[in-house]
Amino acid sequence: MELPQYRVEAATREQALLILNQLLVQRLDKVEVIPMEIKLPQTEQSRKPWMKFAGVFKDDPDFDIVQQYIQEYRQELDATEYGADIWYAQGSKLSLWILDTDCVSVFQRGNLEIARRLNIIDANEVAITIVTVEEQLRGRFQVYSTSAS
Repeated sequence: MELPQYRVEAATREQALLILNQLLVQRLDKVEVIPMEIKLPQTEQSRKPWMKFAGVFKDDPDFDIVQQYIQEYRQELDATEYGADIWYAQGSKLSLWILDTDCVSVFQRGNLEIARRLNIIDANEVAITIVTVEEQLRGRFQVYSTSAS
């Protein structure tokens, strides 16, 4: 808080603070505090941060091959000892929408139905897992490494 109109000099710090306190109390006695709510403008983008990714790969020539690599990697994982295990949370309430790799990929390709559904869900209730991030990166890197060789 800046109050440049108040300048206090005293022999000690404590005395200066006491005088400053008295000046502020006198000033605040004359002030009326009116609470009010100020709504900051929010753009649609800030309320739905994922919407900027809708259709991001719509015209990407490598998109289909990335999806193929993702599928192949999943099949490799499923073939391992623990890859196909499924864990269920018995009796838990759904409190978060988790988008799997397929949903994210189709959304990035520009699927309007997924975009429409995501647009009506609160941004705090939507997430992706690290598995989706890893699968997408792995698929993309596979395309890059194949084209580089």
